[in-house]
Amino acid sequence: MPDPNSIEDEWHALLFGVRRSALYHNKRVQFFDRSHKYISFFTLISGFGTITTLMSAMDIHITMIAAAIVSILSAIDLIFTPANQARLHNELKRRFVDLERNIIVKNASQKDLVTFTSKRLLIENDEPPALRVLDVICHNDLMRSMGYDKADYKKVTWVQRFCADLFDFRLHSID
Repeated sequence: MPDPNSIEDEWHALLFGVRRSALYHNKRVQFFDRSHKYISFFTLISGFGTITTLMSAMDIHITMIAAAIVSILSAIDLIFTPANQARLHNELKRRFVDLERNIIVKNASQKDLVTFTSKRLLIENDEPPALRVLDVICHNDLMRSMGYDKADYKKVTWVQRFCADLFDFRLHSID
């Protein structure tokens, strides 16, 4: 791990943080895209099931269940707007990748460090609240891809990993 006192180390920390943020937003895009596709698929199937049962004089309970599924999924899609969330996170990811591209072509200097840190803060200002467990997962993934020692990874349980896209589960247990 770099020594946090030199300009090179601060530069490395900035670049690492920008890359982690880009990875985080990429994971959010993937989650929201998948969510929207699944909701659309099940809404379509349930709607088709409702129409089919109405036309075939099947049990009214099946029709009511299918109609309820359509209503619930449509409400989820309307309230949480996964398609809009995917676009937001895709835009944030793009901005972080652009910033990373600008950082890697420069030499580490105090002036550029201040400039790029300021740009990073401007992007972070537009972010919705982060899911911290997912952020830790991204941190570990980036450390793995950059060849850091496994001893430096944060421990994330399978339950935390499973819930990471939805909410922070037992965040306090991550050291």
